[in-house]
Amino acid sequence: MRGAGAAEAGRIVIQGVSFGGTIAALAMCRDPDLFAAAIIDCAVLDLPFQMRNNPLAWAMVTDKVEQYFGAASGTDAEALLEYSPLDQVEGAHGSFFLTASVSDPIVSVEQTRQYESALRSAGRNVVTRYFEGEGPGYTKWQTRLARARSTIVSPCSKCLIERLIVMPSLHLQSYIATARNLASASLPKTVRLI
Repeated sequence: MRGAGAAEAGRIVIQGVSFGGTIAALAMCRDPDLFAAAIIDCAVLDLPFQMRNNPLAWAMVTDKVEQYFGAASGTDAEALLEYSPLDQVEGAHGSFFLTASVSDPIVSVEQTRQYESALRSAGRNVVTRYFEGEGPGYTKWQTRLARARSTIVSPCSKCLIERLIVMPSLHLQSYIATARNLASASLPKTVRLI
């Protein structure tokens, strides 16, 4: 994108969901001149915690998960810290928009809360949004609309939208499309928008 003149270093927002959010958070530490902000949704932000608290659904594939992420103990423990965004906050730069589902049984909301706290302690610009009644990802249209509105109207995002090019993302495009469709739709009076 940069080579084609469609993006300028230092004016790009990176966005990721789940492990993609982990990568987006790490990019904010490792590419300080490339990305100005990150939108991080439902992300694994504390790898050691995640590996100690894997969901029951992963029990039959623990060996595969550990092969991918590493084990919470032994020789992998140090590597988990190196690739854990929570343990890399001091090197983080730019602005952050974090979202999480309070009821997510796979990625605990505590990871986002701890990351938010660490970013704030480090003096970083952080905006957060926590959603009730959702599991992994955001499946309810009300949540998607609230998520889209939060991205567009948050103080962090307002300053970013004025100055930055947003990296295309299917998730972000679907949130914006959902918001546009719902904003133009005639909603019943019983629907409460979040």
